[in-house]
Amino acid sequence: VKVAILVVLMIVFGVVSAVTRKLVYNAFGTKYVFFRQELTNLLYDIWATVIVLYKLAFTNHLSNIREFPIWKFAILAGLDGFSDFLGSVGGVNTPGEWQVILSQFLIPATAFFSFFILKMRYTWKQALGVTILIGGAVFAIVPGLVTPTKGQRAVWYSVLIFTSSNIPGGLSFTIKDLYFKKANIDVFWLTCMVSWMQVFLSWGFVPLLSIPSFGGVALKQIPEVFHDGFLCLMGDTAIKVYNNAEVVGNCSYWVPIVTFSFSLSGFISGILGLYVVSEGSAVFYVVAQAIILPLANIAFQLPFLMGKEVEPFSWWNLGGLLFVVCGFSVYSYFSPELIEKKQPQSSAYEPINSTQ
Repeated sequence: VKVAILVVLMIVFGVVSAVTRKLVYNAFGTKYVFFRQELTNLLYDIWATVIVLYKLAFTNHLSNIREFPIWKFAILAGLDGFSDFLGSVGGVNTPGEWQVILSQFLIPATAFFSFFILKMRYTWKQALGVTILIGGAVFAIVPGLVTPTKGQRAVWYSVLIFTSSNIPGGLSFTIKDLYFKKANIDVFWLTCMVSWMQVFLSWGFVPLLSIPSFGGVALKQIPEVFHDGFLCLMGDTAIKVYNNAEVVGNCSYWVPIVTFSFSLSGFISGILGLYVVSEGSAVFYVVAQAIILPLANIAFQLPFLMGKEVEPFSWWNLGGLLFVVCGFSVYSYFSPELIEKKQPQSSAYEPINSTQ
């Protein structure tokens, strides 16, 4: 019963996180992308730091924190920051239902880097699962790019940028897996350290914002971005929201609610994922993820959840989604590391990137 409750809660918060992520991307538009990224990183830092302080005060789980070199955290922070940056920039003009599908490219990306770094080898059944997953994503998205659906905000280069976020994300996941296998690192300590470093290292990506496809924000506009971005966070309706150079609306009173909901739901979903594995098994975790995929996809088409950001229904998307879920299930089912009773390295790093 306890595991069942944890799985249900993980699914609920996972869907909420996926939906609010897209709402937050749209709420801040392309001009305030970097402010939004730094803001959600900072909020995530706060949640992780509270848990770390609790552990330091009331447990001995962090007794070996000085044994792990700080510079290794910086590598992860740079990769996670770049992944978040690409996802944030591309996410504004990538439909939410596509984001759910494209995020699954993290699986082949991680498998690719694991092959070389961790020397992992895969069966033909796992390769088949990845192939089905990729084919389903292509099936769902390419028709929409060739013939855009009315009311759908989709730009090809934004979709490409969003998809590319899985490359640094996959490399980061692989290195985290390596760290967890070689050192007994507490997941919350790693999360806290990586997140705080990410806040500072992400400034290295600011020059990319001046590229038109990345928003076309000049460096001299960064102070304005943070000033107006903060006012937008406060729900100031006088602040205009931009999609590149085009004004697409104004900030609303809902922005702070959606922003905090996004941050908390993603963090809680990640924590629940850890408990699902520890209290039950990684099989339950995989099942929950497989259920989150279609539910989150459907949620983007519900007006009472998405409001004016509701996305149109597409048979192509539905068909592709079924293939993606099938591919994800096949790959996961035949992955030995995902069906052991307890396998911390397969899920311990999940919260770190799940709310960015």
